[in-house]
Amino acid sequence: MQITQPGTDYPETVATTWDISFNKIGGGSRVSKDLLSLLSFLAPDSIPRDLLKSGEKVLPYPLAGVVKDPVSFDGAVASLLLYSLIDANEQAISLHRLVAAVTRDRMNLSERVRWAEVAVRLINDAFAFESIDVGTWGQCSSLLPQVMAVTAHAEALEVVPEVTAALLNDAGRYLLKRGQYLEAKEVLERALKLARGVYGDQHPAVSAIVNNLGRVCQRMGQVSEAKKYYEWAVAIDEPAFGRDYPHVATVVNNYGLCLMAGGEVAIAKEKFQWSLEVLEKTSGADHPKLASVINNLGYAMKALGDWNGAHDHFRRALAIAETKFGPKHPTVASILHNLGEVARGMGNLESARSYFERAMAIDRAVYGPTHPDLARDVDHLGQVLKEMGDFEGEKRLYEEAREAVVQAHGEGHRRARELAKRIEPSETMSNTE
Repeated sequence: MQITQPGTDYPETVATTWDISFNKIGGGSRVSKDLLSLLSFLAPDSIPRDLLKSGEKVLPYPLAGVVKDPVSFDGAVASLLLYSLIDANEQAISLHRLVAAVTRDRMNLSERVRWAEVAVRLINDAFAFESIDVGTWGQCSSLLPQVMAVTAHAEALEVVPEVTAALLNDAGRYLLKRGQYLEAKEVLERALKLARGVYGDQHPAVSAIVNNLGRVCQRMGQVSEAKKYYEWAVAIDEPAFGRDYPHVATVVNNYGLCLMAGGEVAIAKEKFQWSLEVLEKTSGADHPKLASVINNLGYAMKALGDWNGAHDHFRRALAIAETKFGPKHPTVASILHNLGEVARGMGNLESARSYFERAMAIDRAVYGPTHPDLARDVDHLGQVLKEMGDFEGEKRLYEEAREAVVQAHGEGHRRARELAKRIEPSETMSNTE
C-alpha cells in the first residue's frame, strides 16, 4: 500500500487554465467552491455521493444543508461540471489529481487546515468497521482509499491527530482481518505515533493500538515484538481499569496466543483460563467474546495432548459463535477448522474432512482466494484427502484453489505458484495407482 502526500508538480500553463475556472466558480457559487475544496482532500476517483450526503454533522455551513437537498446538491455539482473541474454521474464524483492539487495550492494555510479536518472527520464517521459484523467489511473496503488520502493530508498538516489516529487504528484492524498484515502494521504504526504524541505512552487509546500491533506481529510470526506490544497494553490497562475488567481479559487472551506461538503453551493455557473466568463473571456465560477465548483454550489443550478436552471446548465455542454471529461467520470457520484438526488427530478422517470443508466454504466466501485462513483450510483438507487415499480429490482441491487465485491475481501470485507445486506431486501419486 503506497501512502504518500499528493504532489504539486504540474505545468504552470495548467494552473493558469484552471485558475480561470476557479475564479468563475468562486465568483458564482460559494457552495460549489466549498464542495471542490472538500473533494480536493479526498481520494479523487469515484467519490460516492452518498458519502458526502452522510456528512451533514461534520460539513460546514452552507455545504451541510446543500448535500441534504438533492436539487441543491445537483446544482453545486453542475457548476463544477460546467467548467470541466469534475466528472460526475448519479452515484459518484471524480476529479483529476491535478485539479485537486491546484485547488489545495490556491488555499492559504488556514483553509487547508480547515478542509483537511473536515475530510478526515467525514471519513472517520463513515468508516464503521465492526470485526464481528461482516456486513461492514464491504463498505470499509470501498472507503480504504479515502482513509489513506485524508490521513496523509491530516498528518502533513498536523490536523486533529486524535481523530486521525483513531481512523488509522480502525483501518489497521480492518486490514488485519483481511489478512493484509504488512499494510496493517504500517497503518497501525502511524496511528501509534500520533496517539503517543497526543496522549503519551500510558493512555488507554495507546493500549488499543499496541494491542492491535501485537495481533498483527503475531500473525506475521514476529513473536518477540508481539509479546512486547501485549505487555505494554496490559501495563496500561490493568492500572487504568482494574485486573478483572473485560478489556484487560481480551488483551490477555491475545497475549496467550502470542505465548502459544512462542511455544509457552502451559502459560498460555493459564492466560486463557483467567480470561475466560473474567469474561464469564463480568459478561455472562454466552457473551460473543467467550467464543474466541474458549476456542483458544481448546487450542492450548490440543497442543498439550488433551484431545477430548480440546474437542469439548471447541464444541462449546462453536455453539456460542453460531448463535451470536450466525453459521457463516469467519469466527465459526476458525472453530470448525480447529475441530477438524482434533478429529484428524483422533483418527476420524471423515469428520475432519467435513469440518475442513465447512471452514473452507465460509472463509472462501468471506475472505477471497488468497487469505491466510483459507490457505490453511485448503492445505489441511488436502492433507486429509491424501491420508484417506483420495488423490484425485486432493488434486481437484488444489486445482480449484489455484484457479481462483489466478483469476483474481494472475499466474505470478505466490499462492498460485505454491499450489502449482502441490498439484504436481498429486498427479504423480494418482498416476501410480
